[in-house]
Amino acid sequence: MKKLILFLLLPLSLQAQDFSFNKETGKAVPNFVGELKLIQGKALKTTGGRPRPVEIGEKFYPKDVVATEADSTMKILIADDTWLALGPHSELVFSEFAFTDKTNRKIHYQLRKGQLSANVRQKVKAGEVRFKSRYSSMGVRGTKIMMNYREINGTGISEYALIEGQADVTDHKGNSYPLEAGERIVLIENEKTKEGQLEKLKLTPKDLENFASPEGEEEKGIRPFMPYFEPKALTVTKAEEKNTMSGTKSESDTSGAGSFNNLKKLNEQLQDNQKQRR
Repeated sequence: MKKLILFLLLPLSLQAQDFSFNKETGKAVPNFVGELKLIQGKALKTTGGRPRPVEIGEKFYPKDVVATEADSTMKILIADDTWLALGPHSELVFSEFAFTDKTNRKIHYQLRKGQLSANVRQKVKAGEVRFKSRYSSMGVRGTKIMMNYREINGTGISEYALIEGQADVTDHKGNSYPLEAGERIVLIENEKTKEGQLEKLKLTPKDLENFASPEGEEEKGIRPFMPYFEPKALTVTKAEEKNTMSGTKSESDTSGAGSFNNLKKLNEQLQDNQKQRR
């Protein structure tokens, strides 16, 4: 209780309302999944059915939905140090979030449509971090990944690619497919028949090159996304390509300041308070 009181007395300038106090660890932990660090164009965040435009510094909470317009991209810093980028005309749900620390968490994402890339920089235990589409999912254990999902004439096309690290893909029947670095899996599934078609491909040198920049470059730009797989038997209709949002393109970036820096300050102050009481 004494530690909790100390936490509640921390300066409001550090936005303590964005964090909770973990009694077991004696540390502050974020209540939000991630924070917007880069954006090109426009995007919407939907909370409780209410969409609104987002800007640099916007926080995303469990169950929030974020959607980019046709010419827009964005990059989010997640609580566990993961960098997650969304491509044009994409929609992502932060479906599950439980956080103790950067290596003890549960974060699940659902890509409803579009393109995604992620650099999961902290080690992951089995089941902690998953990237899902409508029919399938990828479990990762500390890795760099790319993912696409779209539907054509009622058929879902899920694509998962591994740049480095370890991952496995699970289809709607529970079948698991281990993925090695440099590989790409495409799952094509129909809503009516639930019959699946699997393609296993190699990433191109260009795909691998897109992830070759140093870790320190994460805050400075957004890498190109994986091109969509084009199945020969399916065609894209104009209605499926149409985007419902519009706006002018703009670009912003960040110097690295933000709510996760506030979290660091909160925990430093908690440690100082505990030392003073000893």
